[in-house]
Amino acid sequence: MIKRGLTLAAVAVFLTGCYHQAKSPQYTPMPTPTPQTQTSQPQTSGEVTINNFAFSPGEIVVKPGAKISVTNQDNVGHSFTSDDGQSFDTGVLSQGKSATVTAPTTPGTYPFHCTPHPNMQGTLVVKE
Repeated sequence: MIKRGLTLAAVAVFLTGCYHQAKSPQYTPMPTPTPQTQTSQPQTSGEVTINNFAFSPGEIVVKPGAKISVTNQDNVGHSFTSDDGQSFDTGVLSQGKSATVTAPTTPGTYPFHCTPHPNMQGTLVVKE
């Protein structure tokens, strides 16, 4: 019975210490990472990185006719291709390769994908 009481007391002391440590001004929580996104203000140029089978950023906002640099950091080929197949297309880029495309001159939303991996998708927004 005494052993059980000591065990409960030890647990209570431990939990109290954890509580006070978490509430102390010295405790600094780690920041939560946020997904990389492009500003909603249109840019005169843009950069897209392909890594881990994803476009980063997934949405890019540029002015009409902006130059967009696309770099593939994966070890397999990827493309940056408009869903309509005509507005822009880098062709398949091998690892470490880059290409530059020109954004359409007509404002609008242009979904894009990777031709070899159609589940990779993103959106190019062209606005004044």
